[in-house]
Amino acid sequence: MHVHRSFLLRYTKLQILEESIFFFLEVLLKMGTNLSVPEVDQSGKVAIVTGGNTGIGYELVKGLAEMGATTIMASRSEERAMAAIAKIKESSDKDLKIEFMHLDLASFQATKDFVRAFKEKNLPLHILINNAAVAAVPFSRTDDGMEMQYQVNHLSPFLLTLELLPTVIETASSSGDGRILFVSSVAHVRGWAGTVNFDTINSEQDYGRFNAYGRSKLYNVMTTFALQRRLQDVNITVSAQHPGLVKTELSRGTSDKVVMTALFKPMEMIFARTPVKGASTTLNCAINPALNSQTAHYYSSCRETQCSPDARNVEYQEELWRRSVEGLRDHLSPEILDMYGSTLPIEQPTTVATEQPTTVATTVEQITTDPKATANAE
Repeated sequence: MHVHRSFLLRYTKLQILEESIFFFLEVLLKMGTNLSVPEVDQSGKVAIVTGGNTGIGYELVKGLAEMGATTIMASRSEERAMAAIAKIKESSDKDLKIEFMHLDLASFQATKDFVRAFKEKNLPLHILINNAAVAAVPFSRTDDGMEMQYQVNHLSPFLLTLELLPTVIETASSSGDGRILFVSSVAHVRGWAGTVNFDTINSEQDYGRFNAYGRSKLYNVMTTFALQRRLQDVNITVSAQHPGLVKTELSRGTSDKVVMTALFKPMEMIFARTPVKGASTTLNCAINPALNSQTAHYYSSCRETQCSPDARNVEYQEELWRRSVEGLRDHLSPEILDMYGSTLPIEQPTTVATEQPTTVATTVEQITTDPKATANAE
């Protein structure tokens, strides 16, 4: 299915250039944005943060634990995770409840093993934050045969979320407030992600590391809206966040690109937020009672903002859902396939080409930043 054909001309080269310019303007204009997060008691709640041992993930684990939540740091490297947990606990005078659990998003089996291990704990799950990712890495395939960024940034978080969904739903039915979050990026806009073409979603053909990263972040936002449509009247709010330009380990993925390093390092040094500030938008979406809306939104700088037209396109969202389920059919449990294996009827216009995003300013502020960028659950 060539979904992208009829929309190929929506963005001109001039529009792509305009998006990039808006990015630089946003970086300058938002430096003084209020990123304060309310202190909300999370005692009795359980949260999972993927890729929580460094960057934004580290600050999310710390912030949730400081507010009283039992927080699972889902990471690939036990050594790095335990060192991060020790550091967090040493910096606090509270009895923080943080636990490491192994998660390797480059493996569907490892992702399923994490779900099984978590369910064996018989814990509720109030907050699930899909934060871990890799960014702008050279083309490679996982042991499952998938392009690395496609699997780590989209397919495995999709699998993780669906398999944990019954637990989140059960928890929300009693607590009245469940949160599922996808840490995305402004890189999801077409200037970085390119045109939508699901036919090459897992192909080495014409692979571009930044395009692939942008597309994976686009899929995060699309999944946010598609998942929320399937969660009517269950007290769960799904949201996506752009953390902003954050000084993290993202550049690890581009260290072999001298030009990219020369371009982004100075900008990162001058404009980048600290990981604490970078985590603010996601932390706010996770705990702020005012955001328990059961409506999907995209946030930047602790406020709701407009994502790209492609991300809001319902036809694209449902096609991505279909292909994601098909790609994971051998890994999703039968009950999940029964409940969520089908696409939904498209009952509204699928294009918003004439709509002008109110903050196109969410255009590329994170291409150097994505804290989680190379935090792939390490």
